Amino acid sequence: MIGKLEIIGEWAADGSLEESDERRIVNVRELNEAIKQRVYELDLQVLLAGLLTILGIHQEGGEKRYSLEVHVPLFLDEGSEYDVTMLERRATALKVLKDRGYYLEGHRGGFVKCFREGSLNELDEELDFIERAVAEAG
Repeated sequence: MIGKLEIIGEWAADGSLEESDERRIVNVRELNEAIKQRVYELDLQVLLAGLLTILGIHQEGGEKRYSLEVHVPLFLDEGSEYDVTMLERRATALKVLKDRGYYLEGHRGGFVKCFREGSLNELDEELDFIERAVAEAG
């Protein structure tokens, strides 16, 4: 992965977000170390390539797996002039994610949630892919 993740907070068992007092910026190696220290499930809210992302780590059949929920906004500020060029770039990124096997789900808040699961061994590659897809789309 080229960049880093900014950890915003961790989801608690009751479904609330416990925000970090100071947002930590980590690279993949540091993220992997944090994951290894956890015995149970882990759900983090992070910023990845400027996009709000929920990263979940869980165990299934003895194998550690990840789940990603990437939020791709379709507009910037409500009430401002609509940026069609930005929308075209975001649509390109969404198409790339869809072609990769992401499940896309639209939301009233003006964003698309993009879901994908896989083996924890593939997480670094997947984070790198998302970062490249967003960067290449502009």
